[in-house]
Order: sequence, then C-alpha cells, then structure tokens
Amino acid sequence: MATGTIDFTNAPLYGERHGHSILIKRVRRTPAGVSEAEVLCSRTAGDIKPLDVKECSIK
Repeated sequence: MATGTIDFTNAPLYGERHGHSILIKRVRRTPAGVSEAEVLCSRTAGDIKPLDVKECSIK
C-alpha cells in the first residue's frame, strides 16, 4: 500500500477548491511503447478519512 502524508493546511488559497483531489496512478509502458495510466486510488480534497489497504492497494 502506498503510504505517507500529504498536507495542504498551509497552502495558499486560490479560487474555489471544489472538485480538487489527489490521485495515485500506476503508469506502465506497453510492449508497443505506449504509456498506460491506471488510477489506483483517489481522495477528494477535504476528506480526512485514512485510506486502507483494500481501498488503495498497489498490487
């Protein structure tokens, strides 16, 4: 599971924050050389509930 803390508490405000979020993506290159991105998990700004292994597995 991806771990760590991202904190924007002291980040400067700019406009409306509605709709902002954080995503963790896995990016892989196919045998043909094309990059493919997959969203592993995401969190809408303001949601403080901790992520868990089921929700944010990196396998």
